[in-house]
Amino acid sequence: MNIYSKVLLAIVVGISSVSINAQPQTSEWVVVLNDPRPERLKGWQRDQYSGDGHYRNALELKRASRRVADKHDLAIRAEWFIESLGVYCLVAAINGDQALTLDRLRSDANVKSVQASNSFELLRAEILPVVELASIDAKLSSNLTKLLAPPELQLPPSIDGRRVAIALVDSAVDDTHPEISKQVIKNLDFVDDENYPATTDVHGTAVAGVIVADQTSDIGVTGVAPGASLSAYRGCWERAESHTGARDATNCNTLTLARALDAVAMSNEADILNLSLSGPKDELLDQLVKQIVSQGTIVVIAFDPTRLATDRFPSVSTGVVTVRADSLNQDQTEIFSAPGEKIVAAPRKRANFMQGHSVAAAYTSGILALCIQVEEQLNKKICTPELFAQLSRNNTNNLHQLANELAKKLDSATPDY
Repeated sequence: MNIYSKVLLAIVVGISSVSINAQPQTSEWVVVLNDPRPERLKGWQRDQYSGDGHYRNALELKRASRRVADKHDLAIRAEWFIESLGVYCLVAAINGDQALTLDRLRSDANVKSVQASNSFELLRAEILPVVELASIDAKLSSNLTKLLAPPELQLPPSIDGRRVAIALVDSAVDDTHPEISKQVIKNLDFVDDENYPATTDVHGTAVAGVIVADQTSDIGVTGVAPGASLSAYRGCWERAESHTGARDATNCNTLTLARALDAVAMSNEADILNLSLSGPKDELLDQLVKQIVSQGTIVVIAFDPTRLATDRFPSVSTGVVTVRADSLNQDQTEIFSAPGEKIVAAPRKRANFMQGHSVAAAYTSGILALCIQVEEQLNKKICTPELFAQLSRNNTNNLHQLANELAKKLDSATPDY
């Protein structure tokens, strides 16, 4: 390898790093192709897109991917059509010289973009010691009760998030759980492990419960917005050590998240999208988040204090609310804060207290569902980007302030409600 290639390789490896520190070069790359189909074939995506993520009938796209792979000596690991963006993607390994191949791919007229296939992780939602059901204080069984004070500012029971649609991209959600089974109206798997039971994962079910759990059994957990509907999109998977709180134990990648986010975008029905995950900047995923935001969806993502702002997913800021736990990283005054300590959840059908930035994000998604319901009732916009920016400048529990503001507006507008 000549000196030019070595320098270029070092630059590419630095750009594709998946953490703050430089990492070894990635083994897989995402190649996005320009659409090679003639005009008469374009616009057929919906008819030719199959549920397993493959665009089976568009043979021209398959042929184009093979031509690019053969030309640049790529070993295709996966390929799929991203319907909401109208692009065809390959995940491939480079068999030859990586630096030279990347340079040639980026100069290829048939290639729209090339990026590393990045790794992501669900932010830790630490499970505190198991709480016996009989010992749970009735007041703590409702996450909303913990938030709203004093009593005169309590929201009426009818404000429960009804008619609000929430999308959750996370690990598997157990839709047989008695306190979320009615609220989960869609449960799709983009990890493609048919033998993987949803009850194996903890994070997705716990986050779903913080948002929409309805106390219908003796488990005794009520979420912030039990009247909202939830669509679960599994884009991540857990390993056994994730239950010990170890980082990197719950994984996602560009492929699985792109497929999940594409499904969210194509449904075009979510008022709120909850992403309790972390990872590096990712061009393809940023495009999908922008598409979802353009549809009017509010995206809520958990804050990761270990990542620099310049290397954090998503890099999109408009329409995205980044949330931190108010008891953690208190010097982050520009990040929206919410309760993230001793939040009641019921993973694996038993009650636990959980804490972390993940549950703080879930808490925020629940309050936003209540806000959307109140906005529709009052025909007035309340939870504006300006309000979030204003609250985020205060080093206090911003979500508590927002919830109380919501209760005040509802009370003043409907005194006899």
